[in-house]
Formats: sequence, C-alpha cells, structure tokens
Amino acid sequence: MTVPNRIRTTRRVVLAGFVGAAAGPILRAPAARAQTLPFDGPIRIISGFSAGGSQDTVARLIGDNIRAKTGRAVIVENRTGAGSRLAAVAVRDAPADGAAILIANIVTMVLIPLQYADVKYDTLADFVPLARTTDYPNVFATAAATGATDLPGLLAWMKANPAKASIGIPAP
Repeated sequence: MTVPNRIRTTRRVVLAGFVGAAAGPILRAPAARAQTLPFDGPIRIISGFSAGGSQDTVARLIGDNIRAKTGRAVIVENRTGAGSRLAAVAVRDAPADGAAILIANIVTMVLIPLQYADVKYDTLADFVPLARTTDYPNVFATAAATGATDLPGLLAWMKANPAKASIGIPAP
C-alpha cells in the first residue's frame, strides 16, 4: 500500500514536533553547563508507558547519554496509566526548571487530545518540543473483507459501514 505524500508529510511534521525529550539542548551543552542548571536534584525523564517497552528503552539510553555528558543524575520514571495522560500531567505540573522531561509519542501528544474532551493538558500550550528521538512507523491495516486497498478506499468503506467500522490505537 502506498501512503500519499500528504499523509507522509503530516506524520513527519507531527513526529518531529511532538515526539521528544529534552536531550537535544542538554546533550549539545558543554559538561560545565551542568553546574548552571537551575535545580540541584536529578533530571527526571518521565514516560507514560511501562518499563521494559520501547519508549522506556529509549528514555534510558537518552538518560545514560545525558548523565555521561553532564555528570548529573538522571532518573527514568514510568508513570503508566490513562494512556500516558498521567505522565503528561505530571510534567505539566512539575516546576518549570527543566528537571522534569516528558518522553512522549504521537499517542500522548496528538491522538489523546483528539480522542478525549477532558484531557487535562494542552499539547501546544503546556509543552515545548525539544528533540526528536526516534521514528516509530505507524501503519494502517484493515481486514481483507473490507475490499479496501488504500486509505481512501478504507475511508469510503468506513463511511458506508459506520456500524461495522472501528479503529484501534496504542494506549488509551
């Protein structure tokens, strides 16, 4: 199945803007900058997904790199629940000193706010994207019984069969 360029571009823009952690500015800073951070405690990377998963692994690799570059302690916290909303709210409510960093994905930053009316955070107002950490491919797949062979065909089938149509996304 060929994905139209419009969809490919949109996905890249969303991923580049919202999948991130604050490793970028910290990793590019000289080690001496670690002494000028406005807080004394450890840097916390907060993930809304469980330990041992792909996002946790990425957070720990970034944490190791930040620790090596800055000499600062880094803790990865897995705040699971509510499809990663608890982690997002924890970072939103943390002091604005840079000590709490959210590692998030498209589900946390885009899909949940589109799916739920009362999210408790505003992706654009409450967070600043700092670094793109990874690319996780997202694909559309459907049962062969729909007869759809591309995304426009699937959307047409869904409009014609709303009682049979459903969609699944990771997390919530």
